[in-house]
Amino acid sequence: VHTALRAALTRLLTLNRDGCEQLVGDFVAEWKRLGAGAHHDTVVELAERYPGDPGAVAALLLNRVSLRPGEALFLPAGNVHAYLRGTAVEVMAGSDNVLRAGLTGKHVDIAEVLAVVDFSVLPIPFTGPVPAGGRTEFRPGVPDFALSTAGPGEIGTRLEGGAPSVVLCLDGSADLVAESGEVLALRRGESVFVPACCGRVSVRGHGHLVAATVGSREG
Repeated sequence: VHTALRAALTRLLTLNRDGCEQLVGDFVAEWKRLGAGAHHDTVVELAERYPGDPGAVAALLLNRVSLRPGEALFLPAGNVHAYLRGTAVEVMAGSDNVLRAGLTGKHVDIAEVLAVVDFSVLPIPFTGPVPAGGRTEFRPGVPDFALSTAGPGEIGTRLEGGAPSVVLCLDGSADLVAESGEVLALRRGESVFVPACCGRVSVRGHGHLVAATVGSREG
């Protein structure tokens, strides 16, 4: 199946530019007439926002995933993806090689995209929550990052220290207390970088926090 996916995406993204807009337009018109359901609406919406872009049709080759509050995905390198709507916390490893396949006004490098994309057929890559001392942790099993949440509601937890963290307050407020006794108050929309040398940091408050830190392969 992965070879079929590669062939289909390659065919779409390398369409002759001269006739591409007409081909995509004809397909979308037929799709509007015959289709129904979530994928139907996605193709139509993308085609209206990016007329003539074959990425609107390429969306049919991707999983369409709806995340509910408290759910998380881990997308490995080489995974074609696009965000349709909504708000989420995204944590990325340091990188200078983000590639775009379409549906954008920015530079698109089709040849490089096709060279690095992983066409393996995978299940939806949900990352399950793990309770951890008043927090909920999402551990994708890579050394680059991990994410934890506290709340919504009463918050009573701590950051274990030994690794840097970025803490973001999504709602409410919380006090962060370092081993040195230093106190920092976070309110909704504020964030703070906590260096590894701070040691354990107690977190108390009422609201909703997320904290990103480094991860481990053991997860």
